[in-house]
Amino acid sequence: MTIRLLTIVVFACITIVGYSKQPNIKINANDIELLNKPLVLLHPTVNNLKIIRYLIDNELFIHGSEVSILGVYSSNAKTDYEESVQYIQQNKLKNTHLLAIDDTLNVEILYSENQCSKLFYQLFSTARGFIFMGGPDLPPSSYEHETQLLTLITDPHRHYLELSLLFHMIGGSQNKACTPFMEEQPDFPIFGICLGMQSMNVASGGTLIQDIPTQVYGLQTVEHVLESEPQTQHRNYYRNFAIEPHLSVYNSHSILIAENSVLDTANTFRTSFPNVLSSHHQCIKSLGMGFIPIAWSNDQKVIEGIQHQVYPNVIGVQFHPEQTMIYDSMQIIRISPFDSVPNSFRELFPDSTGVDFHKNLWKILSVRFN
Repeated sequence: MTIRLLTIVVFACITIVGYSKQPNIKINANDIELLNKPLVLLHPTVNNLKIIRYLIDNELFIHGSEVSILGVYSSNAKTDYEESVQYIQQNKLKNTHLLAIDDTLNVEILYSENQCSKLFYQLFSTARGFIFMGGPDLPPSSYEHETQLLTLITDPHRHYLELSLLFHMIGGSQNKACTPFMEEQPDFPIFGICLGMQSMNVASGGTLIQDIPTQVYGLQTVEHVLESEPQTQHRNYYRNFAIEPHLSVYNSHSILIAENSVLDTANTFRTSFPNVLSSHHQCIKSLGMGFIPIAWSNDQKVIEGIQHQVYPNVIGVQFHPEQTMIYDSMQIIRISPFDSVPNSFRELFPDSTGVDFHKNLWKILSVRFN
């Protein structure tokens, strides 16, 4: 009995010690080293976690169920990330953790060494790569512009964190004395989607056009936008009327792609260009340090993709390749209230007209993130 009891006690101690090394869902800086090269996801809302999980589970991006995901956010952000904690718990998601950064960042210290610099470097040196997701308008003060009337700032602390983190990794013209982390790993992957691309640009010293219809096309009303060429409409302006609640936030349009670019590879070097989903009213005005454009709108007035010249795996797109409706034929997209028969994206833009391009893009990114 004594030997058996001793065995049970020893086993229990080993078990407790083993579990003590497993980080909780919400972790702190000391737990980061316990993670196995996590994919770092900025703004880890429930929806964004579902999207990344969908891409991985359906073998569109980074194959393997054991991929570790670390969601990073500002503790001062407006989003309630406790919903993400509950989602992870309820779905028993393995290898999925959240890190709240307790920051007091402001525009005066974004582009210099600050209280978050040490933690930023810890994340960079541990991660397999970063994904910056879409979201609301950036504060124009972050690129030294005044705020125009159509710019809506809803979550400044989210932006401060993401801009400063990007600046630390890729550098910027605002402060060339700071050495970017990526000088140590020039092939490190960072992917920015919509706002994510705009944040890359601003963090590196670029600026934004604050409203496409008024500043690019000189249109002052929603009616005039809807009467204009559909290829120039970069979000679904039918939703402004708030009459049809089930209309998609996205509009679709084709993009022009730079020859021999990463997006050209995703398009398999076709001379015809793919259709994408778009939901933004701002765009790049002047490019940030080190970036070149690799895609444009059909009339070449809006930059739709950028890539860093020194760090080739730092890529941003203005459109939304992450949306699951692109790949799931059961999801319907209804853009206009006059659409008599709603269709899926796969029905609207099958194969080479849209779906194949998006799948190929994630395949390319998978290689770079692995």
